[in-house]
Amino acid sequence: MALKSSESEEAKGPWREAGQEQQEPVGNPQPEPEPLPVVPMEPKPEPQPQTNPAALPELELEPEPVHESEPMPTVETRGTARGFQPPEGGFGWMVVFAATWCNGSIFGIQNSFGILYSMLLQEEREKNRQVEFQAAWVGALSMGMIFFCSPIVSIFTDRLGCRITATAGAAVAFIGLHTSSFTSSLSLRYFTYGILFGCGCSFAFQPSLVILGHYFQRRLGLANGVVSAGSSIFSISFPLLIKMLGAKIKLAQTFQVLSTFMFILTLLSLTYRPLLPSSQDTPSKRGVHTLCQCFLAQLRKYFNMRVFRQRTYRIWAFGIAAAALGYFVPYVHLVRNTRVGPPYFVPRICPSPV
Repeated sequence: MALKSSESEEAKGPWREAGQEQQEPVGNPQPEPEPLPVVPMEPKPEPQPQTNPAALPELELEPEPVHESEPMPTVETRGTARGFQPPEGGFGWMVVFAATWCNGSIFGIQNSFGILYSMLLQEEREKNRQVEFQAAWVGALSMGMIFFCSPIVSIFTDRLGCRITATAGAAVAFIGLHTSSFTSSLSLRYFTYGILFGCGCSFAFQPSLVILGHYFQRRLGLANGVVSAGSSIFSISFPLLIKMLGAKIKLAQTFQVLSTFMFILTLLSLTYRPLLPSSQDTPSKRGVHTLCQCFLAQLRKYFNMRVFRQRTYRIWAFGIAAAALGYFVPYVHLVRNTRVGPPYFVPRICPSPV
């Protein structure tokens, strides 16, 4: 009995102490602790019945397209790299005819300047006895401007296209050659025949070489061969034509007849319809915003001098330039220094009196 009473007292001890504490007077009451927030228990998801994977149909997923980087086009793959295939004929043969007319008429007149030079001397000797050197500058300026303007023409061809560049050049050549018939002054013919006609021929000639690549790739060699062979027919026939015109009409009317070839060339240049997609890399795509940066970017694009770092190219470039110094001299002075002696035609080059 004594053991049970002690256990009951120990069991009731804490409750008795708590009751005694409640009966004691409260001097400094302490704040009761705030109850902790009760977090609601999330319901557990019910287990889903397992399905047999063999009973489900297999889903075919389409593979994602892989964007491959576009390769840099070369001379052989410049059209196919962009999904472009030249027509290899069709309207391209009309373009070949226009290019043949361009090369033949331009270089037919330029290579026949020796006859025009003799006609110039006959007119100017009435005014000045020693006019050979001054008259030769008319043809020298015209021939020189064709190749001197080539870098500028290449820039215009890239920016404006072959059709606009060639048509504008042929129109300028027509104006220069036609206005040469209205003056007899050598100083004015320096500008009309030498500058205007020469620059116009340069702007009309360079696009005729580029446009063939828009219509031919596999037959490009054949197209160039047709243009070269056809233009040689012009070079052979133009001296005969100019000689016949000089015998019947004067030099001024001869210039007017020759200007009709430039007018026809202006119409034929309209057939230079570009087909090859443009590959211009504008500076705006590369984050170039200022005007100075845009100008420098375009300057580096069109005047890339890194090719001159190769020794073989330097030798070839300066060799061609040196050979061209005397290339056109016979075309000017050979005709004046030939004589006809009996009993047959004997061309003989005599020393120049200058």
